[in-house]
Amino acid sequence: MVLPAITELLMVRAFVPKCLISTAFTNEDRAQALETALHWLVESEQCAGGVEGAIILQQAALECLAWREIVLERRICSESGFKSLPASDKIKWLLSLHNIQAAIPDKSAPIKSYAKAFNHEDLIDVLVDVRNALVHAEPKKAARLFGRNQGDEERGGLWYQVGGGGYSRHSWHRSDTVAQCCGETSMRSTQLVL
Repeated sequence: MVLPAITELLMVRAFVPKCLISTAFTNEDRAQALETALHWLVESEQCAGGVEGAIILQQAALECLAWREIVLERRICSESGFKSLPASDKIKWLLSLHNIQAAIPDKSAPIKSYAKAFNHEDLIDVLVDVRNALVHAEPKKAARLFGRNQGDEERGGLWYQVGGGGYSRHSWHRSDTVAQCCGETSMRSTQLVL
């Protein structure tokens, strides 16, 4: 593991709480949770499993960090209370603790279109909705996800906005390979290759 590269990766990721970095590996339990979340974020940045797999990993990483900070570190919610929350609320709570906004950027027209079509407030609502449609494969949700004219662009844009690496929004299509999907690798990504 290349800790300096991972720390650098975390420092530039808007969705990863910076306060967790300074003491990241001083507590064994915290280190294990962060190592798991970091692994998922790095794999997501590398477009593991294509864009759809990367979206699933992004949400898993954010939920892992939320559990760690809200329930175990800050103790501001019980385990049962946290488990009863919708995934989007768990992630939004984590982001709010660090004053991180989850608004959909104006330049992300396909994501804004998806959010408007399905009454989602922000990027996290879209992330959770798309992840749920992918994981649970309910026919209606899958059809609305994959049947949209700009579905590929919406999912690609979502992955990119939440934290995907060297991806080009203009060149990705569902039939592309992972290498094509990810396009050029960034310097941060290159440093993480062992």
